[in-house]
Amino acid sequence: MEQGLCQRCGQPHQGLRSDRKWCDACRAIKEQEKLQRYEEHHRGNCPDCGAPMGRRAKYCYPCSREHVGATLQGPNNGFWKGGVTKSRGYVHVRAVRSNVRGGTASGGGAYRPAHRVVWEGANRQPLPKGWVIHHLNGVLDDNNLENLVAMPRGQHQRMHNLRRWARRNNPDKEA
Repeated sequence: MEQGLCQRCGQPHQGLRSDRKWCDACRAIKEQEKLQRYEEHHRGNCPDCGAPMGRRAKYCYPCSREHVGATLQGPNNGFWKGGVTKSRGYVHVRAVRSNVRGGTASGGGAYRPAHRVVWEGANRQPLPKGWVIHHLNGVLDDNNLENLVAMPRGQHQRMHNLRRWARRNNPDKEA
């Protein structure tokens, strides 16, 4: 047993180790202060799951991720453009349900080509497999029903190849 003086109260105390700094009474006070400091920074429990959370938090970390994710989706997001986006000249719209071909299994945020949505809505059936939508006037963001024609992919490719061939061989004439 080592004899030492307590750093807090100055009273002599017995310790098993030579580097013991506090007597038993002061050690208990120090532990109590440590617990109070923790409680000051600890706000309470999460209202959703009951887990401990930080002082300024409304929810624990896992629950806050769920709440933030839900509040920043769709129209609540600052980058929301009304569910319409453009890619490579084509207009894409956010599908409400996407159990039709080309969507995602979850159906949450599937963007589909607007020309397919228009054609499928007018014909009340999904586009057959192996078929594509052709824009008659060549303007890819003109999705009027009169401008859209469904055709097999091979026929569509042949038609565009013929147009390319005609443009190359007759540069002064527009095909």
